[in-house]
Amino acid sequence: MSDGNQRQGRTLAPATALAPVTTEKRGRVAVFHVAHPPVNAFSHGVRAGLMAALQAALADSHVDVMVIACGGRTFIAGADIREFGRPMLPPLAGDVIESIAASPKPVVAALHGTALGGGFELAMACQFRVAAVTTRIGLPEVKLGILPGSGGTQRLPRLIGVPAALRMIVTGEPIDANRAFELGAVDAVVEGHLIDDAVRFAEQVVARGTPPKLQNDAPVACTDPEVFEKAEADVRRERPGVEAPLACIRAVRFACEMPLADGLRAEYALCMTLMNSAQSRALRHIFAAERQAMKIDGLPSDPASWPVRQIASVGIVGEGTTANATAAAIIKAGVPVILLGRNDAITALHDCDLVIESIEDELEQTQALFRRFDAICKPGAMLVSGTSSLNIERLADATARPANVAGLHVVTPAKGRRLVEVIRTSATDKAVVATLMQFAKRLGKAPIVSRAGDGSIATRMLAAATNAEISARASSPYREVSDEDIQSRCLLAIVNEGKRLLDEGTAVRASDIDVAAVYGLGFPAHLGGPMYHADTLKQG
Repeated sequence: MSDGNQRQGRTLAPATALAPVTTEKRGRVAVFHVAHPPVNAFSHGVRAGLMAALQAALADSHVDVMVIACGGRTFIAGADIREFGRPMLPPLAGDVIESIAASPKPVVAALHGTALGGGFELAMACQFRVAAVTTRIGLPEVKLGILPGSGGTQRLPRLIGVPAALRMIVTGEPIDANRAFELGAVDAVVEGHLIDDAVRFAEQVVARGTPPKLQNDAPVACTDPEVFEKAEADVRRERPGVEAPLACIRAVRFACEMPLADGLRAEYALCMTLMNSAQSRALRHIFAAERQAMKIDGLPSDPASWPVRQIASVGIVGEGTTANATAAAIIKAGVPVILLGRNDAITALHDCDLVIESIEDELEQTQALFRRFDAICKPGAMLVSGTSSLNIERLADATARPANVAGLHVVTPAKGRRLVEVIRTSATDKAVVATLMQFAKRLGKAPIVSRAGDGSIATRMLAAATNAEISARASSPYREVSDEDIQSRCLLAIVNEGKRLLDEGTAVRASDIDVAAVYGLGFPAHLGGPMYHADTLKQG
């Protein structure tokens, strides 16, 4: 994005390995270009580079206004999670952000892609924000068991009001650029060339003599004090026992009770407390485990280099909730779907790139269906089974294209249930595995890879927990078994089943089992998954 623009201007400070920020001068506008792929994380190098660029521009009498822009696919996407749990090297994120907020020269943030977490906190400290129409902004820290610790809980209420700020911070869900503009979180939404438009915006700021927007130091006026009580009640009902959302509400209260400087200090202290909590460690484990699941034997470490096939059309044979929900998710992603019932003619599937069987049937009937797929579908079409209990090896053996056969177990939709299990056989081509994993990501799912065995990981863990509960109740027919006892027995059963899955090679790693349990069974994410939780209990 930035290379063509740099040729039009003059580079003042070249990027280095420690400071991946270049400064380009366009007239009296200094443009800071951040280039730290893949997502421009707010790492030490970026922080140091921005601080140096800011100080140089402030000292330059030929610079009136500054623009912060990023190369690649996104604005600064948030903190570098690799730095979590380690001593942070100066300048800290808060130091950079407060230096920008205090700048006597206006700073314009040029947002594109996803401006999340520390990236959005930095943008809020800028005096102005210009966003590409496709931008999404948000503060997702609560999903890692922490809260925005660099001004997010203090500045967002001052920008958009308490109720809207609470919704964004407590849920961690992003909003699009147009909604951000409606709320007042950005000053302009553009559809042209972002950096050019941001520079023009900056020049207009100078031409109008518009002074930098001063940070509102006074506490926010809260017109409805009950908004906090309602938010807390909603969290206790919907996420019992989870600490971070309640801490987020408390931090937003600071914005109504304290001047900005005091609120920033209180916010940071509360964030550090959460950072060291067991729940945050568990949530960060799940965050990392979901990404570790994309490290697949036989494929490059970078998913962008995977040999992915095109999926331009999908056929689904099945009826019921799972088939319909899978079809809806694929259509939402922009891929045409042919949905057929179990008794419909399947000749319409001839040109489909991916065919999904979603009928819970006996092995012999499903093998017969796969033979029909094999005869009708075009060469290279991928044939997958959504059945959770059958051994996919047996289905692959029924076809003349075993390399193009796999399992694709999509968990029945429910709140938070995003698991997709890609089941590879001994013959499944690695390009098929790569394609199905990337396709699941495209659908907004949390995919893992397992090896074909007697049922999917999620199904076997659910069966183990169900049998443990039944056994617990049957063993004490004359007294009521406590919920704690049942939970303890179910956890032990799931962990033991997890160990069997690992020993037999069905599961690749323990963290994949945690992902399957959290996103497939609803295991509490703030406990990190059954395998992680069992380890923490063992360690005391």
